[in-house]
Amino acid sequence: MNDEDRTQEQLLSEVRELRERVGRLRAVEEALRESETKFRTQFHLSPQPVAITEAKTGRLIDVNDKYCELTGCERAELIGRTTPELGFYPQGDRDRLVRELESSGEARGLDMQLKIKGGTILTVLMFARVIKIEGEPYILNLVVDVTERRRLRAQLEQARKMEAIATLAAGIAHEFNNALTGIIGNLDLLEMILPSNDQAGNYLKPMKSSAFRMARLTSQLLAYAREGKYQTRILSLSDFVEDILPVLRHGIPSEVRLETDLPHHVPPVEADPTQMQMVLSAVVANAAEAIEGRGRIRVSTGNEEITEEAARQHPDLTPGLYVRLRVEDDGKGMDENTRGRMFEPFFSTKFHGRGLGMAAVYGIVKNHNGWIGVESEPGKGTIVSVYLPVGENAS
Repeated sequence: MNDEDRTQEQLLSEVRELRERVGRLRAVEEALRESETKFRTQFHLSPQPVAITEAKTGRLIDVNDKYCELTGCERAELIGRTTPELGFYPQGDRDRLVRELESSGEARGLDMQLKIKGGTILTVLMFARVIKIEGEPYILNLVVDVTERRRLRAQLEQARKMEAIATLAAGIAHEFNNALTGIIGNLDLLEMILPSNDQAGNYLKPMKSSAFRMARLTSQLLAYAREGKYQTRILSLSDFVEDILPVLRHGIPSEVRLETDLPHHVPPVEADPTQMQMVLSAVVANAAEAIEGRGRIRVSTGNEEITEEAARQHPDLTPGLYVRLRVEDDGKGMDENTRGRMFEPFFSTKFHGRGLGMAAVYGIVKNHNGWIGVESEPGKGTIVSVYLPVGENAS
């Protein structure tokens, strides 16, 4: 084979190799195109909010529909802007995310606060990873909204704590009752033995007064523990509130105005009037204490249908028709911590505790198969809503 033939053979070999290389490149290109298509499909169909940002500038270059839905923003409002410009995350949370990405290239379930359009603050878990797109670094962000999950968990934990306290309260109350029965009985016997002894009477009278005060405290403990004695009957909450208005007005300062809204078409409930008077008196007294100087307390009744969706928001509430008793005040309000503890026995924001008033309220409402909710913010007053199921025997 001469030199010319070898040259042609070499050229043919190089052409074949070049064709094979081109074929492989086309296969790789096709695979990359297919991979990109799959990525974009998964990106936009993801059930979780996902966004891609430039690593260097932090600008959003793409978001899926769920991300728009979560933040309340249109795509045009998001693309090309940074999260600090949008005011999404507190600086401290964003700094923690940046440190995680710089140290390991990813963040797994970072607990963050997300301020969405309109000012609502959500609790989210951030999953992020540095990825390469055409050789440039980008950050893939996946956001999981756990706000509702955290709220329900807090409600469940609070309910469990209250149940544990109620169990303890019931045990203490029964022991108190046993001891007080003996004390009061023996004091009665002493009064019979020493009927005309003034000196003994001076000691016996305050002793009996203290014993009866402890007996009332025991009754409140049992009410909180939902073991009190109840004598229920069918009654109209609107008529009931009207009947005890003089008692309520007597218990609040003269500069506090008491308003009512008591429609007579509200369905009746099955309740113990004495226990319900304790509930309303305690709630109104709390409202009056929250008002410094002039103010307003509004007591209203109404009926409300609790749907399946609404019941899911409150684990202790079942769907159905309820009568709502609401007490609103324009007092100083409460922060989240105080609101979460207001039904604990002897809890008070004052130097001297108020005792078992609101704790007993909680137990009485629960024992009536009802639910009590509190809405309050510092400086914005408080709304206490009591829900009682419509009486089964009501006509």
